[in-house]
Parts: sequence; C-alpha cells; structure tokens
Amino acid sequence: MELAATEKEKERQFELQKADREKQAEEKKLQLELRKKGEEREFERLRLAAENKQREFEEAKLAREREQARIAADRAEQLERIRYANEMEKMHVEFRLSVEAKKTTSKDHRNAESGHSGTGFIKAPKMPYFDEDKDFMDSYLNLSSSLTHHRDGTRPHGRCAFPHYCVAEPLTSTR
Repeated sequence: MELAATEKEKERQFELQKADREKQAEEKKLQLELRKKGEEREFERLRLAAENKQREFEEAKLAREREQARIAADRAEQLERIRYANEMEKMHVEFRLSVEAKKTTSKDHRNAESGHSGTGFIKAPKMPYFDEDKDFMDSYLNLSSSLTHHRDGTRPHGRCAFPHYCVAEPLTSTR
C-alpha cells in the first residue's frame, strides 16, 4: 500500500507539474499575444501619426500655394490699377491739350480777323543725335542754343542758325 500511495503521490505531483507547465505555457501564450497586440497598437499609432504629419504637410503646402496665388492676384490687380490710372491720366492730358489747341485755334482765328499776327504751331528743326565719337560737346551745345527760342518768340542771341524757321523776327534785317 505504501507503494501504491507513493505511486499515487508521484502521479498527482506529475499531474500538478503538467498542469503548472500547461498553465505557464498558457501564460506565455497570453503574454505573447498581449505583446503582439501592443506592438500592433504601437504600429497603428505610428502609422496614424505619420498620416497626420503628411496631412499637415500637404495642408501647409496648399496654404502656401493659396497665399502665393493671392499675392500674385493682388500684384496683378495693383498693376492693372496702375495701368488704368496711367491710361486715365494720359486721356486727361490729351483732353486738356485738345481743349488748349481749340482755344489756341480760336484765338488764331480772332487774331487773323483782327489783323494781328499770332504765334501758332511752328515747325522747328530737329536736333541731330549727339554721337560722342564724332561730335564735340561745345559745338553741339552751340547748335542747340542757336536752335532754341524763348517762349515769347525772340531769339536767344539775336541771331539764328536757321532763319527760315524763325518767326519771331523778320528775315530781312533792319539797319
């Protein structure tokens, strides 16, 4: 009996060890599964973080592109306003000149009717271009001053290089 009791005891201890091993194997399996799930969660968290960073980068890129497009549109609009203002100024100046020309024309008609000679549009000689290699500055300035007339129509030096263009003084000399 003692032998049978020791045998039963051995079997019971063997069964307990077997149960402990199965329990440890089961715990290892659960720990492995938990570790695997933790790694999967960590991987998913990293993936979501990367997607968020990518989305933020693309949103920032779109914002920069929108800002650049807005700046370009503002510049184009400002340039268009400047062009429009210049065109309006040009039209205003042309209008003033045409009004002044009409006034001058009407004064010329009144002067012609009253027998007075007035100054109208005078064809003036054109100055040649100054070429540094060929021309001398003094000669060019003398030619310029001889072609220039004062606003009242008199000659600056009492003589003119091109008397047939000058209407301020008669072509015949008085002695």
